[in-house]
Amino acid sequence: ESIEAIGAYCTILCLGLWGWSLQGLIARGFYAKGQTWLPTLIGSVVALSFYPIYGWMGGEAGYAFNQALASFGYTVGDGAGLAFTSSLAISCYVILLWGALCLSFGQRWTSSLGLLGTLIKVEFSVIIAVWVCQYQFVGDQSDSVLSICVSAVGKVTLSSVVFITVASLLRVKALGVLKEKLIAKVSR
Repeated sequence: ESIEAIGAYCTILCLGLWGWSLQGLIARGFYAKGQTWLPTLIGSVVALSFYPIYGWMGGEAGYAFNQALASFGYTVGDGAGLAFTSSLAISCYVILLWGALCLSFGQRWTSSLGLLGTLIKVEFSVIIAVWVCQYQFVGDQSDSVLSICVSAVGKVTLSSVVFITVASLLRVKALGVLKEKLIAKVSR
């Protein structure tokens, strides 16, 4: 039961993986400009801003969040609200950091809305892929190592296919580049 709860928390935390992946890359733009204080300042403001939200989601709001997830058949423990808040916090931090970096280079915030739209499409594709794997791919329920490995490979394959399908339907342009590189690699 505790392994299932950990898996559920990790699933919710995965909603913020895009932010964790991008924050180091975006911060390097500030380091290259010699403005190391701005990412720290923005991160501190976001952390302080989310502190009361963590408290709120750790209490009654977190319980309500868990109940809402349960109504969709997604059973998690009491920490789901905290995991969601963590994903939301890193997402807000990266969006603010990206906006500040654009402004520091003299670009308008609106000039990067296309990238933000792409990120939202990718995030939505990830959510659908995780949901499909969580509920639609049960596999063998035994605890053998082989069964666990087969189930994991099945879930990775299914989630990849679902992600690529949903992202293609949403017209994520980066998939075209990936497709071209894969075709070039396979045709060698």
